[in-house]
Amino acid sequence: MRNSNRGQKIGDLLALLIFCAFTAAILLVLMLGAHIYQGISDRNSANADQRLAISYIETKLRHSDTLDGVYLGSFQGYEELNAISTLYLEEDYGDSVYHTMIYCYDGWIRELYCEKGLQFTPDAGMKILPAQSLDFENNAQTGLISIICVDSQGAALRMSILPRCRGGIKL
Repeated sequence: MRNSNRGQKIGDLLALLIFCAFTAAILLVLMLGAHIYQGISDRNSANADQRLAISYIETKLRHSDTLDGVYLGSFQGYEELNAISTLYLEEDYGDSVYHTMIYCYDGWIRELYCEKGLQFTPDAGMKILPAQSLDFENNAQTGLISIICVDSQGAALRMSILPRCRGGIKL
């Protein structure tokens, strides 16, 4: 009788050991899956932020795509701020002309909407998205405007847009 009781205890111990091994394997697989999911989620979020910046600028440009309504320059012509590449979108409202200026300053893509001729400092713009830099280039031969955005993680994305107005880009 002692041998059968002892055999039963060994069998119970073996079953418990197998159960613990399966439980540990399941936990390991769950932890590995969570780690992989977090990496994919972080990468997708970074890609979405980068595409969002370019898409935002493209949408603003398409919205203001009128003859002589889209042009590039430095921030409001300040000589000391020549390094701030700025996209100007011009609109007429009644007797007044307004600018939407899109630029990067102090680690943020910013937008400033004001009446043409008014002077503001770059920090007056509304913060839109974080970015290291934002540059605009104009190809005079093709009329393409290139947007080069370096996001907060240092990844660069370039997009070229041909405004529908075709001759509406001032140099």
